[in-house]
Amino acid sequence: TSQYRETSSGLQTSIIKKKVWDMFYQAQTFLSKGYFDMVMKSGQFHYSYKLWFVLEPGHVLPIRESVSLNQKQAINRSFYSDLQTRLFPPSKYDKKKLSCYELYCLYLGMVSFKVIQRHNQQLIELLLGVTTQ
Repeated sequence: TSQYRETSSGLQTSIIKKKVWDMFYQAQTFLSKGYFDMVMKSGQFHYSYKLWFVLEPGHVLPIRESVSLNQKQAINRSFYSDLQTRLFPPSKYDKKKLSCYELYCLYLGMVSFKVIQRHNQQLIELLLGVTTQ
């Protein structure tokens, strides 16, 4: 039974790792299409992703416009810097005081979308020490 538990545990770990990487790639695909927030179902799980910007000291800036992004551009530091500049022009915002955050969450499929959104909001508030609403 000990060997079964180890095999079962290894299989569960492998499944979760696969789901986490799949969630990451799905979120990156949505981001490259201009979506900054997503919740989607994948088998027995829900993927959740949110990107947001904060102007120090802790003021969350709403993303009010969609932007056309180069879907073939690598999503790296340059991508985020360009996105930040397009959404929040340096003429209006001090780039040194502006930070970009992302939240990736993996939930069991039985959790409702409403609960996921509420939980994500609570996580963001906890992480930033601010109220975003």
